[in-house]
Amino acid sequence: MHSVLKFSEITENITASSAPHIRAQLKMTNTSTTYINNLKLIIKTREIALLEKSVIRERGTLAFDAMAYELEVGNLAPDETAYFEYAFEPLENIASLSSQMTISYTPEYSNSEVSENVVELLNE
Repeated sequence: MHSVLKFSEITENITASSAPHIRAQLKMTNTSTTYINNLKLIIKTREIALLEKSVIRERGTLAFDAMAYELEVGNLAPDETAYFEYAFEPLENIASLSSQMTISYTPEYSNSEVSENVVELLNE
């Protein structure tokens, strides 16, 4: 099944500070001709401490506290993009948390919630 969302991700290792960390940006774009409602980004793992996390949209930025693992992105209009930016302390063999994330949303003309794994949607 082809998703109505297009994802891409950029990661960067930061070693200049006293506490090395990985910064990442996950770009989410609605490629459909209708709205995506109630978009949520769910981080499945609790073992990795996120140093910061925020959702950036044209309408503004939402910062989330350390204990939030279900992030309300909101509605995305056709061709609208939202960015999820986060940072975490590096772990062995983990350069990104995309494999630990899912999304859920409701298409505009549906009552059914759709759930998808982010890693499967990257550069689809």
